[in-house]
Amino acid sequence: MIFRIAATILHSVLIQIFLITFLSISHAETCSNNWSFPSFHSLKTPEMQTVWTAFANQEHHLSLTTGGTVADIYYLRGTLLVKGLADSELQYDSIWMLPMTQGMSAVLLASAFPNGPCSLTQKTSFTAFSAKGEISPISPGVLAYAYIDGGPAAPSGTKGVRHEGTMKFTPPAAEPPADADIRGYKLVRRSQPHPVVGSPDLPVTTLGELRRWLAAKKADSGNK
Repeated sequence: MIFRIAATILHSVLIQIFLITFLSISHAETCSNNWSFPSFHSLKTPEMQTVWTAFANQEHHLSLTTGGTVADIYYLRGTLLVKGLADSELQYDSIWMLPMTQGMSAVLLASAFPNGPCSLTQKTSFTAFSAKGEISPISPGVLAYAYIDGGPAAPSGTKGVRHEGTMKFTPPAAEPPADADIRGYKLVRRSQPHPVVGSPDLPVTTLGELRRWLAAKKADSGNK
């Protein structure tokens, strides 16, 4: 009888060790433990909404809504595709800095949870710098957060600015499909002009066609 109980306990312990190991490996595969590099990040404040998506080919997409402006930006390699910004706003370096609007949330959460996003397993309250809030796991590698920031940016007479959003640390999405219709986007590089996709100056309609057009332009300049 004692041997049967011991065998049962040992069997149970072995199963638990296996499950813990398996879940740890699975979690590690589905959660990248770095606050600075979410594969997806949506953010909403009273002033703006942003959605950031990272792709497996190291390109990115940003949707930004603020005031009366709705901007849609693809961050390609060395090139930007932009829709919704006025010509006066088409500054290459400034547009590259736009994702920093989401950076403060990552800084706050990294300060509150230095062990990384994968360490969070239950709803947890936090205080970091001038912000107070809570964060909740939705699924492995996916977190929802909300906090009130009472820092210098908070309007006078208010308790602070509410930030809420979702961050994913799962593997990034596949690259945008080659047949994605990009007509109407402006091709923004350090040099001007910024031609419109689908115009006589840039007679392509899809992302795949644009990639081939850019490759041909690069080859032509290299042969000169």
